[in-house]
Amino acid sequence: MASVELTVLDKAIELLKKGWTRGAFARDWEGEEVAPSSNKACCWCILGALQASEVERTVPIRSALQCYLQKVTGYDLIPHFNDQVCGSDDEAIRTLEAIRPQFA
Repeated sequence: MASVELTVLDKAIELLKKGWTRGAFARDWEGEEVAPSSNKACCWCILGALQASEVERTVPIRSALQCYLQKVTGYDLIPHFNDQVCGSDDEAIRTLEAIRPQFA
């Protein structure tokens, strides 16, 4: 059985495959900011995809995932990495895939 973290990661990866953004947790088709869990969302930043994918809104899951993301990216603030360093949706997806073995 997959861990909750792995389930969240896999869902977040699928969301990022649909669309990735910078400067907001999520955006709709018109480019307007929306909540990551909004049914209008069509693209997400890394953290927004994780938030939209959470089965339960629990800080420990998010903290564990962010801790590994910080180790992989070398950045304390994941939004900073997403908005200023990450260059593409493929890079965002690879970043999440890089922490996947920690929870497999």
